[in-house]
Amino acid sequence: MNHIHSGFDAHRAVWALWPSSLCSYRDEAVPLQKSFARFVAAVSMHTPVFVAVSEKEYERARFIIPKHITMYKMDCDGVYADDLHVHFVYEEGVSKVVTGADISGRAVSVLNSFSNYHRINFSGKKFLSLPEFETDGKGTFVILQSDLNSCGLSLESLRKAFEEFGCVHRIMLIRDTDFPDIQVQSVTDLLRFVGPGIVVLNHVPNDEKNPFYMLLNHAFGLFSGERDSEGREYVIKTVPFGRYEGAGYAAYRDRGFKYSVAGSYLNFLITNQSVVVPLINPENDNQILIEMQNGLGSLGFDVNGVDAGDLYANGLDFKKLVMPVYR
Repeated sequence: MNHIHSGFDAHRAVWALWPSSLCSYRDEAVPLQKSFARFVAAVSMHTPVFVAVSEKEYERARFIIPKHITMYKMDCDGVYADDLHVHFVYEEGVSKVVTGADISGRAVSVLNSFSNYHRINFSGKKFLSLPEFETDGKGTFVILQSDLNSCGLSLESLRKAFEEFGCVHRIMLIRDTDFPDIQVQSVTDLLRFVGPGIVVLNHVPNDEKNPFYMLLNHAFGLFSGERDSEGREYVIKTVPFGRYEGAGYAAYRDRGFKYSVAGSYLNFLITNQSVVVPLINPENDNQILIEMQNGLGSLGFDVNGVDAGDLYANGLDFKKLVMPVYR
């Protein structure tokens, strides 16, 4: 049956896009690139990694990237995974890439280069301008109300768009617009599917004075007592929210937000039973890794942490840096 891939589906490989020093990163991007190298090394423990880098940066990257990781030269300076506007679907028995209807010529060039090195199957269909979503691969989709609004879509039109690529069991809305002081940059800052019927959510202590409590409790409530497409009650696992004190106070006031959910431990990358977790808060990181290992280790995941402070400081996260290739 056709479906839209979930993040925990089996990977053939991961393409990683080198963060170029030619972009306006701090300290000529040196700390960022070292963090990138640690990240791809962690991913490569379970999944083949291919790093795309421009010819101008190749020697610099080859010096930093572990030697067992394959690198390819291509014109990709300043291009990241979310610029490519791709989704991954299982269509007619084959994993395929679906591009957005408004994908840029440069992004097409990058995707074609990927395919030349490591064959990618492209679907003949195009996605409309859709909000970012999280899916369990079984027809359940979770999106932000703010994303739905920004795309000018109704739930019914969104359902029809999803149905072109497989069954739709349920579309869940996180009403982030009910919390105008908090910026939610991505639905994956709040929840992740890690297996059929298994969802991981952020949580904070039961304290209504905490500005994030009501939002995260709302996300939790969407799944509490609910059942997936196969009639099983959702297994809910939680991890502590990454940052609280000082999270985005100054940076977002000019945009109407007092707080931001950016900096969540849920921005992890799943590849072939491996979870690479961004470490973002030295005071909590060790405890978070223990809790992630306790929660996900029982599901068969190998949990590894990578210092992501320099990535976040430069406006990047794991999702922006990689494009998975599914089996």
